[in-house]
Amino acid sequence: MSMVANSGGPPMSIYLLLRKNTVLKFMGNNAWLFFMVNLFKVPFVFALGLLNFQSVSYIIPALPLVPLGALLGRKVINKLNQELFQKITLISAALAGLNLLIR
Repeated sequence: MSMVANSGGPPMSIYLLLRKNTVLKFMGNNAWLFFMVNLFKVPFVFALGLLNFQSVSYIIPALPLVPLGALLGRKVINKLNQELFQKITLISAALAGLNLLIR
């Protein structure tokens, strides 16, 4: 689903919510899953010409911002209420799923 329509997020979100993960575990599992999925896709994306070395030159300058985003994200996550997070996640997954059906 991820390679064809970037549609792996809604089912994974629902799966992780059903496992009753904390917000931090939910985000960690989600991050690791999609890191691994996207890492697996890299050779195929290059082979299809969807990503090339010129586009990588645009990505590299943004890499130092990744740790900053991780630190800021962790601060925000630690302040989130579990119940509110679950509601936001379900609504987001439903809207993303509907968007995929409409297109």
